[in-house]
Amino acid sequence: MNNQVIVKFKKLNSEAKMPVKASKSAACFDIYAGVSETHGGTYFIAPQTWTFISTGIAMAIPEGYHAKVFSRSGHGTKEINLMNCVGIIDSDYRGELKILLRNNKHKDYFAIDPGERVAQIMIEKNVDTLFIEVPILDETDRGQGGFGSTGIKEIDK
Repeated sequence: MNNQVIVKFKKLNSEAKMPVKASKSAACFDIYAGVSETHGGTYFIAPQTWTFISTGIAMAIPEGYHAKVFSRSGHGTKEINLMNCVGIIDSDYRGELKILLRNNKHKDYFAIDPGERVAQIMIEKNVDTLFIEVPILDETDRGQGGFGSTGIKEIDK
């Protein structure tokens, strides 16, 4: 049984690269930087700022699916991240995939060359969901505890 989802993509320029899995078991596909039109190819992100990174590709995600865009794990050690942490691409979007990266460094620029991996995407099936307003919610052990409440331990005094 083949469970593959076909996602059509279009190169918007000759330098664009197809999304690729780094290994057979990888959950996400690597996305690559396109060419910066303002800096001769390389992107330079100033400290404490963000910029859109062109990928040079557009996709046709099948109806009933969406793509999640994640930062690369290696960006964490370089103080770089996706501006909105996780991006969502809906199935009806047909424009260029652009990656919004933020440089969290305080004094150093961050350079991204064309063809460099800048993000990763995962294709997922949408879940048909119906929200129903109710006057009372069912009780749970956690209740209204939030923001780390499940990891708090009582300390004997």
